[in-house]
Amino acid sequence: MKVDELLSYLQEHYETLKASLLNEVYKPKAVRRKEIPKPNGGIRLLGISTVIDRLIQ
Repeated sequence: MKVDELLSYLQEHYETLKASLLNEVYKPKAVRRKEIPKPNGGIRLLGISTVIDRLIQ
């Protein structure tokens, strides 16, 4: 989901998301890993969380 799609998603799913947070049953989605090349030839791992998880954090 893109950030600009978040508002319409929240308008539709707000109550279920709120309930899962208040009942402490919300589980964040898996973090997507991306390898970023470093200038010295190595790589750096970057973790990309979902838009919903970033909003909750």
